[in-house]
Amino acid sequence: FALCVKEWSAKVGCRRRAAQKMFRETVESIVRNYVKGTPNGIRVDRDSGLVWTPSHFTWMDTNYPACTPRCGYPVDIQAMWIAALRFVGGEWNALADKAAESVMRYFAGNEGFADCLDAWNGEPAAQAAADFSVRPNQLHLVTLDAVTDVEMARRIVDSCERLLVPGG
Repeated sequence: FALCVKEWSAKVGCRRRAAQKMFRETVESIVRNYVKGTPNGIRVDRDSGLVWTPSHFTWMDTNYPACTPRCGYPVDIQAMWIAALRFVGGEWNALADKAAESVMRYFAGNEGFADCLDAWNGEPAAQAAADFSVRPNQLHLVTLDAVTDVEMARRIVDSCERLLVPGG
């Protein structure tokens, strides 16, 4: 939602200031409530600045039984989280920087980035187990500017190259 609002705001410019303000305030409310913790369990790990989600909250594991269940800190969610924080800006920039540093600390591996930090019992990111399964989700780190270091971005793209198959 935050990314859609960001793109829409860029397209309409100053023609719809009232709507832009309302949507931006909605995104900031989402950010505040993630930090506070939501009734469905989504919350921010204070030490890392990363978002913890229960199982069945991402596109890969929405149907039970999930083909690829992920619980904890999915990499694509972190990329969107950092992008949302940077969009609202202001006081949230420090949290965006903290989350981006945590992505580098906890997700970076020798060949690419972890798909998820598994934390089935709500463990902090520092205690979660990294799942280095190669999935395209780590590409969100590059496309959403959560990882801006060129060498790291290249590692991410290169590690996903093995997912390419003829015709897709």
